[in-house]
Amino acid sequence: MKKYVKYLLWLAALAPLLLLRDYTPDNELRYLSIADEALRDGHLFAFYNQGEAYADKPPLYLWLLMAVRTLTGGYNMLLLGLFSVVPAFVVLEVMDRWAARELSPAYRLTAQMALFTTAYFIGGAVVLRMDMLMAMFIVLALRVFWRMYEGHGRKRDPWLLALWVFLALFTKGPFGVMIPVAAILVFLLAKGRLRTVGRYLGWRFWLVLLALCGAWFGCVYAEGGRAYLDNLLFNQTVNRAVDSFSHKKGFFFYFETFGFAFAPWCLLYVVMLVTGVWKRWVRTDAERFFLTVFCTTLAMLSCISAKLEIYLLPAYPFLAYFSVMMLQRLEDGRRWNGWFSVPVLLPALVLVVSLPAVWALARRVDALAMLDAVPVYAGAAVMMLAGVYALFVLYRQKSLAKAVCTVATGLLCGVFVVSFFVPGINSEIGYGPLAGKGAELSEKYGIRQYYSYDVKRASGMEVYLGKDVEETTWEELQSALSGGERAIVFVRNRSLRNQEPLRELLAGKEQHAVGRYTVVVW
Repeated sequence: MKKYVKYLLWLAALAPLLLLRDYTPDNELRYLSIADEALRDGHLFAFYNQGEAYADKPPLYLWLLMAVRTLTGGYNMLLLGLFSVVPAFVVLEVMDRWAARELSPAYRLTAQMALFTTAYFIGGAVVLRMDMLMAMFIVLALRVFWRMYEGHGRKRDPWLLALWVFLALFTKGPFGVMIPVAAILVFLLAKGRLRTVGRYLGWRFWLVLLALCGAWFGCVYAEGGRAYLDNLLFNQTVNRAVDSFSHKKGFFFYFETFGFAFAPWCLLYVVMLVTGVWKRWVRTDAERFFLTVFCTTLAMLSCISAKLEIYLLPAYPFLAYFSVMMLQRLEDGRRWNGWFSVPVLLPALVLVVSLPAVWALARRVDALAMLDAVPVYAGAAVMMLAGVYALFVLYRQKSLAKAVCTVATGLLCGVFVVSFFVPGINSEIGYGPLAGKGAELSEKYGIRQYYSYDVKRASGMEVYLGKDVEETTWEELQSALSGGERAIVFVRNRSLRNQEPLRELLAGKEQHAVGRYTVVVW
């Protein structure tokens, strides 16, 4: 039981955020809305969003959402969040066991703490997305390959490798196959053992993969028809890879965003990676494989047209663990150099100034005045103390590993405390308070029609309202309201301020401001 206490503590650190925050409209509400529509229409393989085909994602994650709705009658943020948090913990545990022969217990904890507090890793653990689930399946698949490569494979491993890869594909799409297969091929090529690829990606692997994909595509065709299947197989794969219609970015996107995506350990990762390669500290096959997985994934995803920071998530564990392996080699060899402390010194200094920085920003920047709240100051104070202690560890003990753990602990404690500030800004995060006011007014006046204007993805409020919200252009809104039918209208405050025709149209109507939006009773 002792072994898993840390996971319970980490879950406790994230629990307030999952319990108290609202769903984001960009993806979370959309996924819930799609799941609701699938349940209403009885679809399991072909999904639709407001009646339009949604072939962007495979069904596994949506099935999990649908199962929660069916079993509980609603959507609970903490319960849904477990589909991201638990996979994150599985990744941490698998990587920990994998590195057991490479790292001492202290450095194993350092690797876990660094990985868990890396911005887009901990972010992937608290958002309702399928990326962490796919990352878990990819890590499991590569772990099975490694067991086979070292000669410790079991009879079922060739089948299990294929199953994990398929589940990664079934969770997110082609990346689930491309990342593990490419990493395995490049590693075997680098080791001069490409001729042994059939042991790992042989007939069993492709038989299972093709059989399961054939069954999936057959069900999609039966339920959604040829047009939906073409969208799934070609538009969402080939087109996104070559000339994406969504999230199109240049080749260097991941290099440009590395600083904040891998914060606060971005500099540590870069220094350890470059130093390890330059000084030839990469000696074991495990170190070479971890480095290969990261570099192969980074290079491959950089060549694909569609890019988001979180797409690189499956490579995060391998970079974090490789970096700590190099850090252990640095400290075990007593190669202490003050310059090596900089990648940890800077995050520690940021924590030290967090409290005065919050105080100054809350008073001098109007848009950040909301930070003037007790949980924010308390969380900043906790992080400041952690930063001070991390500086002490660096100065007196000259231990980068202990300093990393100290900074990471301060960050997690800060997240826990600051999370109690979230309810006050839910109107800025999502549409829960906005939809709640709309539902209240709808009930009060017996109105059943909802319109929105200049509210991004307002259709997601269907999850709260149980009824469609019709997104309109200016002309459509004028036409809809001219009929005399009573309606609830959601508009952005900025539009009310800047568009005089809109103000004139809604003048004299009952209006209620909710964060950045206004609810109008027509």
